[in-house]
Amino acid sequence: GLQARQLGFLTDQDLIVASDETSVTLANGCVCCSIRDDLIAAVRDSLRRDPPPEHMVVELSGIADPGSVLRTFALMEKRWPLFVDGVIALVDAEHFPDAGEPHHVLAREQLVLADVVLLNKTDLADAAAVARVESQLRGMNRTATIHRAQNADVAISKLLGIGAFDL
Repeated sequence: GLQARQLGFLTDQDLIVASDETSVTLANGCVCCSIRDDLIAAVRDSLRRDPPPEHMVVELSGIADPGSVLRTFALMEKRWPLFVDGVIALVDAEHFPDAGEPHHVLAREQLVLADVVLLNKTDLADAAAVARVESQLRGMNRTATIHRAQNADVAISKLLGIGAFDL
């Protein structure tokens, strides 16, 4: 498995309110919009660690625009030794919004960019509901790999080092 030092973890919940040897936590908005410079600085600082992380995970809030983050990484890829390996979306099988419900458009906008979809909480929804959500996901994104999961328990090898994303 991965050692903690091998995995850099960035989140957009709080802009640099905490930092340790394995993670940087950001504050003041989400990484997708107002804090692009802060995201770039956090990634740059992570890459300067000795040793640098082998993988970096950027966790976005449920209302984030992953396209903006991907554009930021496209800029960074030109200057630094990093690349986007894949975009992972986490979907709640029990509470996925149907068309016309609040957040459906936002969910669709996030899912179209996903390379991997974790269809989570499959143990809490009946089989027909899980199949219906999976069908909706396929309608939004025909190429993403979908992994059914409980408690988001999926082998790390299915999420990191997959080489799925191409800017």
